Amino acid sequence: PHLVLLELGANDMLRGLDPSETRANLAALLDELARRRIPVLLMGMRAPPNYGPEYQRQFDAIYADLAERPGVTLVPFWLEAIYR
Repeated sequence: PHLVLLELGANDMLRGLDPSETRANLAALLDELARRRIPVLLMGMRAPPNYGPEYQRQFDAIYADLAERPGVTLVPFWLEAIYR
């Protein structure tokens, strides 16, 4: 492919998985895509406040942190238009 739209993590969050697991899974996918020199549009997700501030902080940071990698462009919260 010439570009990958990568959206992963929402189901992890809804199941209450540790954000470090979600981060590791996304990082592994980004590593493989970088190895293949495929640019990525990373579709960000946010945790709702009812998961608690610490979980929310850890989960929400995943996407911005991973988007610092070369070849990755971030859409900070792809559901923004319907979440309001």
